[in-house]
Amino acid sequence: MDLQSWAAFAAIFAALVANFAMTSRRFDKLDAKIDAVDSKLDAKIDGVDSKLDAKIDGLESKLEAKIDNLRTELREEMAAGFNRIDARLTMIEQRTFDLSTRLPPTPPAPVARQA
Repeated sequence: MDLQSWAAFAAIFAALVANFAMTSRRFDKLDAKIDAVDSKLDAKIDGVDSKLDAKIDGLESKLEAKIDNLRTELREEMAAGFNRIDARLTMIEQRTFDLSTRLPPTPPAPVARQA
């Protein structure tokens, strides 16, 4: 190989190295931009996530309060219903006792004769 061939080869190699270096710098800049956008998105996602967590916690506490209120109302209504049933049963027992004391004694049942 002569000197011109080596010079051409060196020029091509230098162009390739320069192209690689320039491309590498561009990718580094793109990588930095992507990292910046990624960090901004992470910050926004974290903010939205914390807001959603706060809303969910608030809704959860409201639901728990409503469930507790409904349970309390149900217990009170059931207790009132059982008290009404108990009062009616007591009244029926008293009426049955009153009726049984007013009735004449029942005659004995006839005995069947055997032949």
